[in-house]
Amino acid sequence: MSNWRLFKITVRGSFFIVYFWFGLLKVLYVSSAYSMVSDLLLGIFPTANPDIFIFYFGLVEMFIGLMFLFPKFTKVATFLTTIHLISCFLPFIVVPDLVWKSFGVLTQEGQYIVKNVFIIAGLIGLNHNSEAIRKDK
Repeated sequence: MSNWRLFKITVRGSFFIVYFWFGLLKVLYVSSAYSMVSDLLLGIFPTANPDIFIFYFGLVEMFIGLMFLFPKFTKVATFLTTIHLISCFLPFIVVPDLVWKSFGVLTQEGQYIVKNVFIIAGLIGLNHNSEAIRKDK
């Protein structure tokens, strides 16, 4: 098996595990991110119902995870993941007290959000043209 193929399988499997599992926790209302998502939602839409939003947000995450298992859905999964990641970084703007203890010092929630740079790196690698990789050798 080539390194490129192993990379794609590993990234797809990792994305599935993270997105499906974290989404399922939201659907079951046992996610540790519940209060952060709720505070963010209410910071943007004060009259919204967090329970309903978080349930459907979890379903979308599960759907994204499933799509990464099927290569033909990579572009759609990447698009939805990009939108998801933008929403994940919103607390830095909307509810900064949740993500910063002090200048340069993140809360646990802030660290949870910043780790998404690994997802961004995986998306870039997964969507990179394999022909270009072969030519770089």
